[in-house]
Amino acid sequence: MKNILILLTMFCFGSSYIKPISSTTTPSTIDTRLEYLIGDWKSLGFVTDAQNLEQKIEMSQHIAFEENKIVFTGTGINPNNKYHYNTSKSIFFDTRTETWRVQGKISNQYTLDNKVYITPINTITYTFYDNAKNLMRYTILKENDDSFTETEELWTDNGWNKTAWMRTKRTAKSADITRPVH
Repeated sequence: MKNILILLTMFCFGSSYIKPISSTTTPSTIDTRLEYLIGDWKSLGFVTDAQNLEQKIEMSQHIAFEENKIVFTGTGINPNNKYHYNTSKSIFFDTRTETWRVQGKISNQYTLDNKVYITPINTITYTFYDNAKNLMRYTILKENDDSFTETEELWTDNGWNKTAWMRTKRTAKSADITRPVH
């Protein structure tokens, strides 16, 4: 009976446990859970404006493996030309702390320098503070090798509230993946 309870506890809570990428991955190779990201992407979704109204957004992204980092560069605009979005960030292995981290800028508004978590189902999550010191959470959820969703959320007294959401689909694959030499 005790073993069944332990198994149930591991099943219920183990699947929601978020852990960093294994420290056995060396900085010069890409973790296989992240390989699907490499390539060119097109995103469609929404952002909320200052009046909390949803504005459509279209975004193009290029994701490459360069200098031991996964580098994201992207630009977006809404069809009404009211909202522009730029991102330049990288995910990399920090040998000093033995964790994976994200660094960069989002629309020159948010500076990123935080720990990255990846679940066994290839969900990438990190938090950051915006300029008004609000806690934000960013999540990439892999749907398959050719699509993922991106969600940005704001922490309030009522919990996490979506401020942006995009469905992202591959437009081209890339061969920039460095494989370990055995």
